[in-house]
Amino acid sequence: MLSTGWKLRSSTGGFRFSRNATSWRRRGLLTLAIESSADDTAVAIVETQKDDENRPLAQVHFHEKITANNNEWKGIHPRNSAISHQTELPGLIRRALRCLPKAGKGDRNSINFADASGPFRKPTFITATRGPGMRGGLSTGLDMAKGLCLAFDVPFIGAHHMQAHALTPRLISALAMPPRIPLAPAFPFRSLLISGGHSLLVNSKSLTEFDEEISTKTSAAGTCIDKMAKYILPESLIEAHSINTNYGAALEVFAFPNGETDYDYTPPKTREELLQPSKSVYGWAVPSPLQNDARHEFSFTGIDSSVRKIVLQGSAKLSETHDQPRQTPIGMEERVELAREAQRVLFEHIADRIHIVLKPGSQLPDGTPNQAVNSSVQRMVVSGGVASNKYFRHVLHKFFMSKNTNIEFIFPPVEMCTDNALMIAWAGIEMWEAGWRSRVDCTAENRWQLGNGGLMGIGGWEKVV
Repeated sequence: MLSTGWKLRSSTGGFRFSRNATSWRRRGLLTLAIESSADDTAVAIVETQKDDENRPLAQVHFHEKITANNNEWKGIHPRNSAISHQTELPGLIRRALRCLPKAGKGDRNSINFADASGPFRKPTFITATRGPGMRGGLSTGLDMAKGLCLAFDVPFIGAHHMQAHALTPRLISALAMPPRIPLAPAFPFRSLLISGGHSLLVNSKSLTEFDEEISTKTSAAGTCIDKMAKYILPESLIEAHSINTNYGAALEVFAFPNGETDYDYTPPKTREELLQPSKSVYGWAVPSPLQNDARHEFSFTGIDSSVRKIVLQGSAKLSETHDQPRQTPIGMEERVELAREAQRVLFEHIADRIHIVLKPGSQLPDGTPNQAVNSSVQRMVVSGGVASNKYFRHVLHKFFMSKNTNIEFIFPPVEMCTDNALMIAWAGIEMWEAGWRSRVDCTAENRWQLGNGGLMGIGGWEKVV
């Protein structure tokens, strides 16, 4: 298992993070959160309150995650990941509980443990990822959270994983030193949520209202990148990254070992130029998906299929000899070139679809006019595992600068783009402050739509007046 303890840093300031944090003068909201939707088992304890000037403050008392070892399968294996959650979560919970803030003398909302440690402050409520994700992992985290709620006699909130990604910059705002007011970004804003399991653009109108503008009916961007990586990367690098199966990150480093100095990216001047395959010095080209279609949809499966054909056959085109292998194996320099070109095509496809949505007169998937396109400043949160790719960030910035589109991209710190329990804790805190609670009898939802009423459309929510 890969264990990670978190320490946040900022180039422009700091974040409140301390395993031995002292309690603030006033009692604030305190939640223990569990994330177990995929292969990461993560637990966090986050406390929030308002300072003397009513500025929102957040403090992290604990955050650790352990990633399942899916080496044998070279990718996330649902059953093995579920076993990892069951094995690792109790130990994480035990360590987290010892990091709760100390309780004051006579505090009735305190807890003591059998080893005589304590007293500690009891959490105000427990948060856990309810969905979407793999049911086995979700159920493990959900059941543990329900047990803690019953043992501590506190309420529960079942968080939506993608809502948590969208809210992550607001958590960073609350953690910032010096404090910022108000929380940023304020609603409404767009959210581009790109990960191994999801790829969607939503208009985040409020905490609980999301309009879906683009989605994918096939594999998500992160899944496509992982497949490309396994085709392109030398076997030695595949083995080196097999413990946490983070092949996408390995592909980025392989393609751009010197970071931004290797990018050499020039945005296309026209959409026709974007859709025209760029032929490499090796004779192949990676075609852009949906070339003759301007629908509001991401499509990534054709990209990884093209990469596979190029690696095995030397061409992305089907022909009478398409099943014939290369005469000579693909060399290292060609692998690097293919890694760069495949990522460029994929990231430009994302940018192109967003640009189509932002055009005046565009429509939502249900055919109604998109009223959100005319705002003078388009603020867009970009979160999820793929958002940690710095070349992706570079392409988005350069692409929209070339279109004179006034978009303010908001990226969480790289370490907060991938799955973590801090974002789940924050989603729970925001929902709590809005008066929402989850019933303890709610179930895990492996499929749970965020937009178009999906977030609040399932059972299990209760509103507290």
